[in-house]
Amino acid sequence: MRRLALLALPVPALVLAAAVPLAGCESTVNLGAAPAPSGTTTTTPGVRPQADKVDLLFAVDDSASMADKQHVLSSTVPRLVERFVHPRCLDGAGAPNGFTASSTGACTSGTPEFKPVTDIHIGVVTSSMGNFGTTATCDTKGTNLRGHLVNDGRIAPIAHEPSGFLAYTGNAASAGVGPLNPYTDAEKFAASFGMFINNLQESGCGYESQLESVQHFLMQPDPWNAIVRNADTARYDGVDRDLLAQRKAFLRPDSDVVVVMLTDEDDSSVDPLALQGHGWLYMANSSNGLTFPTYGKSGSGDQQSRTDLRYGVGATAPGGTSACKTDPNSVACIPCWASKDRDSDPSCQQTLTQEEDPSDLRMSSMKRRFGWDPQYPVRRYIDGFSAARVPDRRGEHDASGNYVGDANCVNPLFAKALPDPTDDLDTLCNLEAGPRDPSQVFFAVVGGVPEDLLRTDGSLAKPRKTALSSDDWQKILGANPATGDGTGIDPRMIASATPRGVTQPGYDWDSKKGDLMFACTFELPKGDQRIGTTGTADPSTSVESTVFACSKYWDSPLCDRPLTTNDATDTTLRTQVRAAAYPTLRPLRVAKGLGNQAIVGSICPTNLADPTSADYAYRPTIDAIVDRVSGTLVEQP
Repeated sequence: MRRLALLALPVPALVLAAAVPLAGCESTVNLGAAPAPSGTTTTTPGVRPQADKVDLLFAVDDSASMADKQHVLSSTVPRLVERFVHPRCLDGAGAPNGFTASSTGACTSGTPEFKPVTDIHIGVVTSSMGNFGTTATCDTKGTNLRGHLVNDGRIAPIAHEPSGFLAYTGNAASAGVGPLNPYTDAEKFAASFGMFINNLQESGCGYESQLESVQHFLMQPDPWNAIVRNADTARYDGVDRDLLAQRKAFLRPDSDVVVVMLTDEDDSSVDPLALQGHGWLYMANSSNGLTFPTYGKSGSGDQQSRTDLRYGVGATAPGGTSACKTDPNSVACIPCWASKDRDSDPSCQQTLTQEEDPSDLRMSSMKRRFGWDPQYPVRRYIDGFSAARVPDRRGEHDASGNYVGDANCVNPLFAKALPDPTDDLDTLCNLEAGPRDPSQVFFAVVGGVPEDLLRTDGSLAKPRKTALSSDDWQKILGANPATGDGTGIDPRMIASATPRGVTQPGYDWDSKKGDLMFACTFELPKGDQRIGTTGTADPSTSVESTVFACSKYWDSPLCDRPLTTNDATDTTLRTQVRAAAYPTLRPLRVAKGLGNQAIVGSICPTNLADPTSADYAYRPTIDAIVDRVSGTLVEQP
């Protein structure tokens, strides 16, 4: 979450929340192998699931800085379609022999790895889910899609289904049966989807809600239509019938489901109903008034005297107790507003300074800084991808607002049939279990992780690992990310606003604590480099929002030259020549929890120069996705 004007809230907003019991500040599940699904499906035990159709959902971050990564993805989409439509031919030992099958499954030599897929749906949800109970900033058109498939002007020029997705039938005889506007030409299908990805751009909400967007669209039995507040207490309002109609049109009960998440930042949404409906407060800040009550007078150099845009302008949240500074997992680490000792605790004598709580970094290290992590537990999404039963709104929270996740409903992802749109919760909850097995649901994260951590010996010259070991995951997430135990983590995966001791150039830099360090970077092709233009803001930046990373406020290693002085006085225009990603820790935690059903790739490509190369763009991740899915597709007769 960055480069975002945040919101004003009333000072007394947290008074009611101060009495809320803190029954566990974050999930402490030690993620390991893929979880056994709760409930049952109709798949016969011991029988290999086989699908002849694929539903592909792309969850694409459309916030600032994503256009260049979207361009990379669009150049890789044809490879994805090609692999499904023209599977590789295998020799007698089961290894690719260099040939590909025809659309009918004929190989010049060998046999196809699976029967060519002739029934594919591809849709897109974005990271823009709005403000979760706050107002204004992300409630405008394009910044609050509420988990819907993108079905606006960005898809309008492209032939698509009325619900907002593209359908490939691969068989002219079936045109007009099922999809209304099917593609029968795979190349045109791939080209149209590539154009769609390029149209997404980066005007979405700065609160990236990648995980919640997927959950809302695919797995939530009763997706809310809006989050509203009665005074300062948030609640879900209505059922989104439009989303249910999109889901029913897009999702087949007997397909393989593949969710591909493309994001350069961590998930930044909150559980708005936490803290008896006050969790939404942590998604709010202000440029014109305090959000939270203060404890004593603000110190010198705090938010009231700052004008440096690296820190934002306005209010900050109250911090956690002194115990949080040394051990965020201590039972004594709680929010100051919930502490009976707040009047004597030195950490509770004032709100955090803006340097301690920059407006754009609210969602990082929340437990350590605030004594509380108000985001949904990661287990919510792991279960969403793998469990036959999930909670609807009646099973999510206890009376104190703690997320309990009582799996009281059939997961729509594993239902035999989806109901017509309705606001009747019992109808949406009590579905019949369907034929899809959890092994037919896949989650691919293309995010902020260094590519070398995914290679067989840490060398970019070596092939991508087919699976990540526990040692690999420890380098990516630490020993136990749920409890904040970072033992063994690669320094590049530490979410920090200060340098972490990374020796490679271009990862650590002096952001004046106003931005996070990078997990990975890559050189931008000439056409994607961003040239600064004179800004008009007051105080003026050296560039407009298109190249904020290279404005006078950021001595970023992504620019063609460093600032002469890192004090916001060098207004010489610069050009952004590299792109970067921050550690995408929460999506990666979901991937770890899903075990073999997950695929991990770096959003920072190693090769954008040679389109014929095996490691061009996101091709290694695309190939890994199809290789993993191939085991559940129908075999060629």
